[in-house]
Amino acid sequence: APYPSTHYENAPPGNLVREALDYYYEQGVFDPAQFDNDKDGKVDAFVVNSLITSSKPAWRNVIDTLGDYEIGDYSIDDYAHVMSQLTETGSMWYELVTDSFNHEIGHLLGLGDNYNIDGLTNVLDQALYELMTSGVYVNTYYKVLLDWIDPIILTNDDPVGRIELSPVELYEETGENENKAVVLIPDAANLPFTEFYIAEYRRGGAKYGFYVKPIFDASPGIVIWHCNTYYNRMRKDNSYFYREDYLKSVYKSGSGKYGAKDIYVAGDEFSSGSTPDSSFYDGTYTGAYLKVEHVTPEKAVLQAGFRDPNLDPAPVITISEPSVKVIKTGVESVITMTITAGDELVPVDTIKKLSDRLFMYYASETANAGGITLSPTKNPVTVTYDAYFGGEGTVWLDLPGGAIQYNGKDSLPVTSEKIYVDNTPPEISLLGANPQKLQQGEAYVELGAKATDNMDPEIEGKLEIDAGEVNTAVAGSYTVTYSVEDHAGHTASAKRTVIVEEEPPPHEHIFSTDWTSDGTGHWHACECGEKADFAAHDEEIDQAVESTCTAQGK
Repeated sequence: APYPSTHYENAPPGNLVREALDYYYEQGVFDPAQFDNDKDGKVDAFVVNSLITSSKPAWRNVIDTLGDYEIGDYSIDDYAHVMSQLTETGSMWYELVTDSFNHEIGHLLGLGDNYNIDGLTNVLDQALYELMTSGVYVNTYYKVLLDWIDPIILTNDDPVGRIELSPVELYEETGENENKAVVLIPDAANLPFTEFYIAEYRRGGAKYGFYVKPIFDASPGIVIWHCNTYYNRMRKDNSYFYREDYLKSVYKSGSGKYGAKDIYVAGDEFSSGSTPDSSFYDGTYTGAYLKVEHVTPEKAVLQAGFRDPNLDPAPVITISEPSVKVIKTGVESVITMTITAGDELVPVDTIKKLSDRLFMYYASETANAGGITLSPTKNPVTVTYDAYFGGEGTVWLDLPGGAIQYNGKDSLPVTSEKIYVDNTPPEISLLGANPQKLQQGEAYVELGAKATDNMDPEIEGKLEIDAGEVNTAVAGSYTVTYSVEDHAGHTASAKRTVIVEEEPPPHEHIFSTDWTSDGTGHWHACECGEKADFAAHDEEIDQAVESTCTAQGK
């Protein structure tokens, strides 16, 4: 580093990180291309480890950003910072460093903290040794979310049958054909962003973290996770609707603190008749069933599927066309949503929470200068968009899967037609000369014009040209009018002046009395170029003779 350590202790870590990256890039040690797996010109992620002594203040473990930092042809944004600390004897706390590295990398993968930060954060017990809590274990839901495993998915259509699961501790050793997890979900259309159960086999025998004491070594068995992971696409961070309980382990003992007594072992059953049962959070019956037959170090054998499944129809959302497809300031557009389950309308009480999951998406940031009004007090539901602050762009209604939950099932994603918010009139550009000049009697040729609009994709076909008053038989000044109206009713016009000039009188030749000649002959010339009295030379002459030629052939 170009400065002493005291210079960096109270400065933002990014200052030193940039200097270090620049140095190693110039030395040829750091090649950003090696860390751009998706080839988008951005370094995917990296981790910075700072080594400090116990007597110095630590840069805390954190996800930080370098802002608009570029190195070579690549940009770098987010990175994880992890602190390594030396004890008085100079030995490193390796376990603490390992846990922190893995935890911060989890954040780089998009995973949130699972310990209490603000009262709304999802909290998982330390005994589970979970990566985003206090250990290094990546729970099975995260593995599904990250597409690391392909679980068995059992739905209403799957009766109870025999399932074998390999232990998560052998994740790297087992082949792709080995089952890593089983999902119990009545309808998998919206998986993984819906409510469901997922089970995995934990056998123990691995070191999980610095703070926790392994419980699976003595009590191998099945961990069942209750997932409630409806996704809020309007939020970049903490994007689950149920932040405080989107992922919870099932507490077999009902104690609320996970321990060995909560692990499902041989003979244990999880079903509609067990305690706890397999209903969803709102008490909806699912019919999900899981029973552990036996476990060995190599596998757990289960009976899993659905008994007497809930066959009531799932809710369906039907969205109407917008009442007005193009609006401007002061104009409203109304969309109607009808929510049914089978042949019946879904009760109003069920759809009142729809306002929490209703999104207007904007293709232009300025288009969100309007307001959205939802009336979930009746079914069909009306949604009104009013562009009352101006702005422009395209907006549309978007409902994610599970916007409506009814009969223990989720509605599918649905999107409305786009509404154009347009507050800018079109423009017309004339092609060719203005004014356009013609000779009297000359045919009129339209030079054309081009209509453009920031929002209307069909504006060019709407251009109208009025050249009706142009009469080239009569000299004078005429006007051609160009006009266009866009889809929002904004208009534009332009004019071109056409000047028809009088036809000049007939030309009368006046020939010079002086001779004009060249090597072929001599003549009397008019200023227009016409020749008179042309006579060819009867012998070759040079230019000197030619210039003094005064008689035919001489």
